[in-house]
Amino acid sequence: SSDLGFLLFIYAMGIVVPMLLATMFITKLKDTFKAIKKNYDKINKVSGIIMVIMGLYMMFSGMMIIFAQTKI
Repeated sequence: SSDLGFLLFIYAMGIVVPMLLATMFITKLKDTFKAIKKNYDKINKVSGIIMVIMGLYMMFSGMMIIFAQTKI
């Protein structure tokens, strides 16, 4: 029972702490979100290129075989 209480506390902290940090740094986050919004197209393209490169790397390095053999 005490283990469940501890897990519930950890879960609650995982929700509360990011909210508290966001409220404490809201003005800084506003500027960050403005920069992201301003450069969204560039960020989107760079992220897509990185995903394609990682996919190709995984295909040609044999990592896909390792993932296919992994049992969950």
